[in-house]
Amino acid sequence: MAEHLSEEELGCFFRGESSDSWPRILLHVTACDGCRRQCIPWFDLLARPEAVEISSAVSGEEAYDAVIDRVYARILCASKKVRVEQAGLARVTRDGDDPVKRLQGWARVMALLERSFHLRYTDPRQMADQAFLAYFAACHLDETVYGPAVVADVRARAAAELANAHRVLDDFSEAHAKFVEAEQHFAQGTGDLLLLARIMDLQASLSGDERRFGDALERLEHVRQLYEQLGDRHLEGRALVSTAIYEGYQGYPERAVQGFRVALHLLDKQHDPQLFAATQMNLLLFATECGEYREAARVLFASGLRQALGQDELNLAKLRWVEAKIHLGLGRLEAAEAAILQARTAFQAHGQHCNAAIAALDLAEVWLRQGARLSEVSRLAAETLRNMQQVGFGREAVRAAGYLVEACREGLVTVALIQHVSRFLTRFERDPNLAFGVPS
Repeated sequence: MAEHLSEEELGCFFRGESSDSWPRILLHVTACDGCRRQCIPWFDLLARPEAVEISSAVSGEEAYDAVIDRVYARILCASKKVRVEQAGLARVTRDGDDPVKRLQGWARVMALLERSFHLRYTDPRQMADQAFLAYFAACHLDETVYGPAVVADVRARAAAELANAHRVLDDFSEAHAKFVEAEQHFAQGTGDLLLLARIMDLQASLSGDERRFGDALERLEHVRQLYEQLGDRHLEGRALVSTAIYEGYQGYPERAVQGFRVALHLLDKQHDPQLFAATQMNLLLFATECGEYREAARVLFASGLRQALGQDELNLAKLRWVEAKIHLGLGRLEAAEAAILQARTAFQAHGQHCNAAIAALDLAEVWLRQGARLSEVSRLAAETLRNMQQVGFGREAVRAAGYLVEACREGLVTVALIQHVSRFLTRFERDPNLAFGVPS
């Protein structure tokens, strides 16, 4: 199943013209995000009142044929200009009703997973709620309709996606439990490699969040090889994005930059614009950590990120912060100061305490470079330390900030010292197990 399904194949499937291959198509769409999105117009049709639930009195092939007959009858009456009113399944009908509520069986599971996927960056709680509904629907699939192996695969996917939602909410214990369940279902399924890669990909994200970067990177290499074997360039690129992030977190920003560059050539921007934009942002961030300021400026100019981020205030603030780092690296102190002040204010408003603290240190560096503002640097360092203590930063992070405050009091603060503390806080956010080392 290396190739994506064609629109013709999916059309034949939903019209009931491919009875011999429908299990294969079901399996593929269960694991393939791209092909599942192509099903959205058909989900919309299935959600109409005419697509009623299968009677429990009918089972097996007869039940499947009954569904196809009803769907086919509806399609014959539908306009040939059926289109999706917007990407994703978050839209509602004109009367305010949710069309997904009228879906049944496998289509309901897939629609809910699709909705959960699109909420991953904007509303983690709703992402988890939709994933749970998909999981619940998967647990109630009729094996006599789809077959035990197909149902096991669907349940494995739903359990894995629910586990990932728990991870996003920092509920790691429940995430582990659901991943165990996903593995159990997968063992009873068809052995589909796309599904295996997806589960391992999500497990790698959990390992990364738990700061077990070695385990995450090992899993991701297996995932990348599977996607390469299956011929899915986009998913291979997504695995490379995660790999680059964890290599950067381990203190190898040069490797991260190279990984992001390769990933951007593999990713399908139209398929997942959010991931493409996030990858561009990470490339810019780690490029500044490497001191590649001119290259970062070139990438930023060509990226179109400001338009891609739209009204996303938090990510726009992060982009403004990256711009500030570029200005600072190129010696444009006034532009850097203005950008840092804007980003820091936004971080404070959104409760991004660590980013606000590091931005404050960037501001202290600008002031120190501008000269004769040691008192203001001391005040800013003391304010940052108080804020960190109030919001419960880790002991080593507070120790690093305290060391900077003491250096300010003694008149020993330097640009190099501010940069040392800033780099530590950046790495500490990624790995709270780090210990602060006093510069020699």
